[in-house]
Amino acid sequence: TTSVGRGQRVLEMATQWAATRKQFGQAIGKFQGTGFKLADMKTELEAAELLTFRAAWKDDQGTMTDTDAAMAKLFA
Repeated sequence: TTSVGRGQRVLEMATQWAATRKQFGQAIGKFQGTGFKLADMKTELEAAELLTFRAAWKDDQGTMTDTDAAMAKLFA
């Protein structure tokens, strides 16, 4: 899934930036708000990836429904 792959790359870049960007004498990744935002991004990406894999697996099994496809599209 292209959008999940792009999202993962953006998350990698954001994580690297948070580790190197300094504010008030420390990396901004150490601030709770930044950590929560990065964790939220990771959670959304994991959900999108797993829903996409699940829909693809169900399609291989011949059991995929329109709802399975819609859920995968919604997150991806």
